[in-house]
Amino acid sequence: MKALTIGESIPAEIRSAKFRSVSNISGESIVKLDQYAGQVLIIDFWGTWCSSCIAAMPKLHQLEEYFQGKVAVLATTPESGEKVTPFMNKNSIIKNLNVNTIVGDTILSKLFPHKTVPHYVWIDETGIVRAFTSVEAIEIEGAKRIIEGRADDIIMKVDVDRSKPLFTAPTLPERLLAQYSILLKGNHPGLPSGVLYPEDEKSIGIVITNSSLRYLYELAAKKLYNISPKLVFIDTKISRAVESPMDKEKLPQWKEENYYSIELRVPKHLQDSLYHRFLEYLNSYSGYFGKSENRKVECLVLKSTKNAHRRLKSSGGETVNNHNSETKKLVIQNNTIAALVGRLYNTLPDYVVDETNIKYNIDLEISLNDIDLYEINKELKKYNLTLSRDFRELTIFSIR
Repeated sequence: MKALTIGESIPAEIRSAKFRSVSNISGESIVKLDQYAGQVLIIDFWGTWCSSCIAAMPKLHQLEEYFQGKVAVLATTPESGEKVTPFMNKNSIIKNLNVNTIVGDTILSKLFPHKTVPHYVWIDETGIVRAFTSVEAIEIEGAKRIIEGRADDIIMKVDVDRSKPLFTAPTLPERLLAQYSILLKGNHPGLPSGVLYPEDEKSIGIVITNSSLRYLYELAAKKLYNISPKLVFIDTKISRAVESPMDKEKLPQWKEENYYSIELRVPKHLQDSLYHRFLEYLNSYSGYFGKSENRKVECLVLKSTKNAHRRLKSSGGETVNNHNSETKKLVIQNNTIAALVGRLYNTLPDYVVDETNIKYNIDLEISLNDIDLYEINKELKKYNLTLSRDFRELTIFSIR
């Protein structure tokens, strides 16, 4: 099947083809693209595993409501109806939306091939493909541009193959590539957010796309110095540019201005220096500077009494480290104190320092369902443990 490009019409046999569709409100049905003639149709390629796809669905629903019959949304996924239907009925974001999705798709994904989701195909009221976009274009103004024939004003999504050196020509003799580096600022539709580690017989590298500068520096701090993200500190003067905003309405514009994509490849014989070079590259070209240093910082300190072993010391058995997401009960059995420290670290916003000096394996069962220090200490006290806020000199990573 030939893939369609912008400006081409949906073939008659595809327009009249029958697709199995399910909805969390109206149930199962058969849909055809023909039934959307006269409307701008947005085909939403998604998956139950894709959190950004799901997060965008209310915006798509709002577009349909705003344009009242002029714009329609049809979701599509290769996943089965048996998997999709219960998911839609339970998901807190979309269970009250009338999401209509094709299931078990094998046709539209070939007609509109893509590497990442969400992926949106905009088809005008005459059946002509007008745009391929990412979630940033899902807005009232974007739909107006399609309706008014101004699709050229929309930022198009062009999928990029991250397995190849970023933004290089197909003619690049990749097998001869010994070193490559690129740093791009801004959000690039067609690239996912995430990390890859390319490697071949001659080179090794790292690729991070559509990510905050904080994330890039956090990775460098972890790889080079094993410094926790909770010990990465940003100068308040630059925090707006380095950290993503909490306000979701401001996030799309912030991404356009402050996302980064980076690739760095080095020859195999220099692989031990990859992350040193990665940090140097960021410091040289990002406009910011990150480094490790010692600093007295506020943290949480876990301590034990002399008699802690009477209640904590393990009686043996199977090794367990389980935190039940529903009951919030934490069970640690025949495991190290590091298992408890790790659970506290993942639950609480602060960095946790272990000063128990416990070398033996432990057994412990507590309720860990609150970030309130008082409540946590009530549970820890049963095992002669305390968690207190204090200052310690630690190796941190600063960004200025």
